[in-house]
Parts: sequence; C-alpha cells; structure tokens
Amino acid sequence: MFLREREDTKARKKMMKNSLNVHVRSVWAGNIDYEFSLIRSLVKQYPFVAIDTEFPGVVFKSKTNPWCLSSEKRYALLKMNVDNLCLIQVGLTLSDADGRLPDLGTNGAAHFIWEFNFRNFDLRCHAHNADSIKMLQDQGVNFAALRTHGVDFRHFRRLILSSGLLYNPNVTWITFHGSSDFAYVMKTLTGIDLPMQMKDFLLVLKHFFGPRAYDMKHMIKFCDGLYGGLESVATQLRVERMVGRRHQAGSDSLLMLQIFMRMKQVCFAADDTRMEKHMGVIYDLELEDPTVRPAAAALVQGPLEVVFCGVNPLEVVFCGAANLTAAENIFAQQLPGHMIQQLPLLPPSHMAQQPSIPSFPWSYYFGAPF
Repeated sequence: MFLREREDTKARKKMMKNSLNVHVRSVWAGNIDYEFSLIRSLVKQYPFVAIDTEFPGVVFKSKTNPWCLSSEKRYALLKMNVDNLCLIQVGLTLSDADGRLPDLGTNGAAHFIWEFNFRNFDLRCHAHNADSIKMLQDQGVNFAALRTHGVDFRHFRRLILSSGLLYNPNVTWITFHGSSDFAYVMKTLTGIDLPMQMKDFLLVLKHFFGPRAYDMKHMIKFCDGLYGGLESVATQLRVERMVGRRHQAGSDSLLMLQIFMRMKQVCFAADDTRMEKHMGVIYDLELEDPTVRPAAAALVQGPLEVVFCGVNPLEVVFCGAANLTAAENIFAQQLPGHMIQQLPLLPPSHMAQQPSIPSFPWSYYFGAPF
C-alpha cells in the first residue's frame, strides 16, 4: 500500500527536515540530574518513548539459523549475551501522539532528543565483539571519554526509576527488534542477570515498562511488503534520518519514532485495533504458534549449538570442561541451561597467541528445556 503513495519532492522533504532542527542532548555524569529533571517534566505531555541501545556486539551465536530456533532458545542466546556484556549508550526520543518532539520552550525553533553515555564498559577487560567496537568507534563513540565522564549505572538507575518513564501505563514504548534494548536496560535496572525463563523476562519487562510496548520488527510482518532492518524499512517508507548517523543511540531512537508514526499512517490507519493487537509482542520472543513453520519444528527439538565468538575477559578461549580454570568455570556456570555435550577438548589458547578469536570453532551445546 505504502509503495503506491505519492511523496513530496526531495527539495520539499529536505526543507521540512531542516526546519525541524533536532538536537541530541548528550547526557554525561555532570548533567544527568538536570536532564532527567527535564524528562520528568515532559513525560505527561510526550508519552511516546522510542528507545535504542548500543552495546559491545554479540559474542554468543547459534550455528543454527535463529529463525529455526524456538523463542525460548532465542531468549537463551539473548540472555547469554546480555548477562556477559555491558551497556554503552541509551537513546531516548519523546513525542506526543502525533510525533511532535519537545521544544523545551524554544517555540518550535529547536526540538530535542537524548543520548545517555555510560562509563561501566571497559574496553580493556570486558567481553566484546571487536567488529562491533570498531563500528561504534567509526560512528564517533569515544570509549576513553565514556570511562572518564560517563554515567554510572547506579546513578542512571536511581534517576530513571523516579522519572515517570517506568511503571507508567500511559507511556508507549517504541522499539525496533527491541529484545536487546529492553534486556540491557532491565539488567541495568535490576543490577543482576536476566531471568532464566523467557516468561519471567516478559513479566519483569511488563512490570518496568508497562503494557504499551511496540516492536516494529514484529509489526512489519503485518504491513504488506515491508521487510528488513531499521535502515531498510526507513528507506521503504521514505523516512529520512533527521540528525546523526546510524548506530548512534539518540539518532536511531528518533528514526524509530519517525518510522512508527509513518507505519501508523500507511499500515494501520484504517483500523486502530489491528495495531493494538501487536502491543506487548517483542520480536524474537513471540509465543510459539504450532501451526507456523512446521518444517522448522524438528530443528528446534535438538540441542542448541552456541559458538563463543567474542573476546573472553579472562583472556582464555573456552576449550572444554576438563581444561577450564576455576575462574572460567564460574563464567561458564552463568550460562543458561545444562551443558550436556561438548566438542573434543583442545588445549587452552590465549588471545596473545590467537588474535582471530571470532573464527574459532569451539562450541557449547545446551539441551532443552531451558
């Protein structure tokens, strides 16, 4: 449907884009109290909140196509990564029901979104995916500045819990493939690892974020012809990024808000109830429908093969239970499920000797149920 719509000329779209004049408010330890005081005063008028996070990539992957895994096993992979990685940035965009952004008393001369920068991730010793770190650095993330001036998780937790954003049934949360976004923020809020079971994760998510959460990655399946990632969907809907670059948390959160408002117009305008039925459904964590994907059903019954493809903070690659150090055993015990089978044992290999860790084939197998 949206592919058949006539759009404004490029010149007119550029003029409209420039006239909005969006600014990213960069939040650090020195100004977080003031910025949250602003947000607290805006939530009632701007209850639509798009959220994006940046984190050190993915270090645990399945050798099986994720599409062929059950929701529970996809959650297990999510938990493995989030439990062992650290949040770097959070982007927040607030708007009203029509997509208007806060102007903070400028009478429309400028509009504002937020990007929170955290200090807790240490590139020198924390697990990460090297390719993801390079991508973030290429997009302007300064890890030295984060360590020096970033917000501590405890400070962020105290302020967001009293901000009016959480425990608020009137706030509508907007994400795109939001399982990781919600998971990293949840871990920051609780200070502990994610729940063992997906059902418990979804209950805690609803507890903090309320019932009104939309994941557009799930919703595009019901919007005829839409497909792909955030940038691809924006292109198909002819939505232009207003500020910043991709993989900048503030900029991406605004793009999500723009896409959401556009989808409301072109995909769900004729029937609001069609959109509401997707409320609370998080992509990758949808409840299983036994009538869907019958050919893949057999694939999800066996063990889940997981590859460690990041940098081990202990500087030793996992190489089998018999060769695990005591410290590594503690690390391995944090993984969900029961380790029921392993590949043949290999001698330990240190990062200094083997820099190409992402290509190593060491795997762990986890049996169902989780």
